[in-house]
Amino acid sequence: MNPKTLGVASSSSGSRSLDLMSCLLDNPIVRENSDDFRFVTEQSLFLDVSRQASSVAEVAAQKFRLLKVCQSLEARSVDRILIPDFEAYTFLDQLTSELDVPVIDMMVAIREHLATVAAPGDSIGIATSDCVRQSELFERYLSDTYRVIHSSFGARQKSGGSGTAKSALTFSDEVCAEFKRQGASIIVATFSELVAAGSGSTQGVEVVDVHRVYADFAIRFCDDQRKVRFKLGIVGGIGPAATVDFMDKVVRNTVARRDQDHIKMLVEHNPQIPDRTAHLLHQAEDPTLALYATCVRLEAGGASAIALPCNTAHAFVERIQPYLGVPIINMLRETVSYIVDRFGAGCTVGLLATSGTVASRIYHNVSERELDVLTPEPEFQEKIMAAIYGPCGVKAGFTEGKCREDLIAAIKHLSDRGAKVMILGCTELPLIIGQADAFDVGGVSVTIVDPTNVLAQRCVLIANALGN
Repeated sequence: MNPKTLGVASSSSGSRSLDLMSCLLDNPIVRENSDDFRFVTEQSLFLDVSRQASSVAEVAAQKFRLLKVCQSLEARSVDRILIPDFEAYTFLDQLTSELDVPVIDMMVAIREHLATVAAPGDSIGIATSDCVRQSELFERYLSDTYRVIHSSFGARQKSGGSGTAKSALTFSDEVCAEFKRQGASIIVATFSELVAAGSGSTQGVEVVDVHRVYADFAIRFCDDQRKVRFKLGIVGGIGPAATVDFMDKVVRNTVARRDQDHIKMLVEHNPQIPDRTAHLLHQAEDPTLALYATCVRLEAGGASAIALPCNTAHAFVERIQPYLGVPIINMLRETVSYIVDRFGAGCTVGLLATSGTVASRIYHNVSERELDVLTPEPEFQEKIMAAIYGPCGVKAGFTEGKCREDLIAAIKHLSDRGAKVMILGCTELPLIIGQADAFDVGGVSVTIVDPTNVLAQRCVLIANALGN
């Protein structure tokens, strides 16, 4: 079994991370199972989130530096990240939304600990910096159960140093006495000096050893199921307009009241991926490696699943998928399932696709024994290729005129042969004619199915199922 790797994001002074690391190594579970755990630290010499920022620019700089430290830990393949700086928790949601590795929440650890030593309604003394106090961090986590009391310690520390053991003890005594007068029997201190000087019981007031509480919580709960927000990886540029169309359909199929309700998407827009049809028909440059490399970069970027908004590219999916750690959502399989669910097995469908898709028989293979797939006669297949690749085709930026006429002619041809459902089997074709339950062609009504929209709906469904 691989050891669990916990990464500690270190501040510039290093005292908090060193104390936390000591508590992790001293944990009884770790001592008894030392081979099951690995601890790493990552330190930025310029990172000091504990220092009061005096400007918006300084606050932003602190966030940027801490994000880089956490991303460095991610690159070292840690399973969880620990951050022992309370100031970082004032922007924790912003930080975690940019990470693919979970951060173990120190504030949750403190709340869990207080539940074992304090009763609802008790007064809890908080000795922290002005930055943390003004953010109301402790109120957000504790005020629904306890009475939160702050001291003037942060302001005093600003004007008077606590660099020696004597001064630290003096501050500890002062703070404990102040909280005792206000009725608090438990203190949570965020200053390392006060924690070091006052851990345990001082003047009858219990000072929580926050780093030990955090370390013990992290070891107990490091096996919890990872809860990472869904991120959709998109192989873009195949073709460019189809990529934008697909993203638009993901957005339109998402039920949302605000920006943050939408799905996070990571797109590599690479129109230089070799043409899929040219390779399948004429043995031109093989796109397999370029498609695979793009998928690998999306996976490295934290994609939970990958979408390829190109029908023809699915002829290469079986070669690529075994070498990826995340699934490619197969647009063709989803389209066949959609049609079978709506129209039943054995339905006759007309395939409007590139000659590469037709020649590869990927739709035939996916729909074997479920659908009867008709492809156009050569004359009408040429019309479809002209609608896609021609000088007045959709890849050249046209969506009206000759390209539409050619596509409608192919639809009528397939309808005359008995197809009542048409698959827009090239992701650029929906830019000419969209999905329709009843599309009139020569007085006959046919259903137009857009696989891009089917794929978008499936991606949204998966994201919602995974708690997007």
